[in-house]
Amino acid sequence: MFKLIIFSLLFSGNLSCSDIDTLPNDTIQEKYYDIESAHILYKISGNSEGEEELFFDEWGAREVSIRKTKTTSVFYSVKTVQEEHTQRIILYDECYGIDLKKKIGTKTKSNSQPKNTKIKDPLRKITKSLFERNGAKKIGVEKVLGKECDILESTENKIWFWKNIPLKIVSGNKYKSKNTFEAVEMEIDIPIDSNVFSIPPLIEIFDNTDYTEDTGVKE
Repeated sequence: MFKLIIFSLLFSGNLSCSDIDTLPNDTIQEKYYDIESAHILYKISGNSEGEEELFFDEWGAREVSIRKTKTTSVFYSVKTVQEEHTQRIILYDECYGIDLKKKIGTKTKSNSQPKNTKIKDPLRKITKSLFERNGAKKIGVEKVLGKECDILESTENKIWFWKNIPLKIVSGNKYKSKNTFEAVEMEIDIPIDSNVFSIPPLIEIFDNTDYTEDTGVKE
């Protein structure tokens, strides 16, 4: 599995919530990854410290990620620490961005992100083809967790893809703080409990599925 968007902590917000590849069969399906299911634990380091847990099945058509980070910044010798606990759920064509600390979330279509959304989307899905269409170039190969990955690089992000899954991401440049997002544990082709994809209790969801991506206004 793309603040980052690609992954909102690590990616710019210019990419859509998902990149869709349609499978050639009688029903519309979305094949994001070349693995049917997985559970991956990522470590986040750099300006932000923390971890993210990713679960998906049905080739990524159903996906949930839970991120917990602590970001430290210093301005005029004043140190501030911001803690975030967020969740992103993708259920076919619906996407939920949830702030677990504030107990609020936003529901959108998985290929759109309204400009007036009430919270930041915690993690935007990124695939290799989407990253390439946004100007990234392959610069080499390298192993992560023993898996040989294609390394793609754009102006501000470098991503290690295996089976279309981002196993490592380095974001930032000499003008921006760098963050590294790297898989440290992975199980593939395993059954994922459907309860994992449920919205947590006591979360207030704002429905923005009727908003257009270009204008951010309700149709």
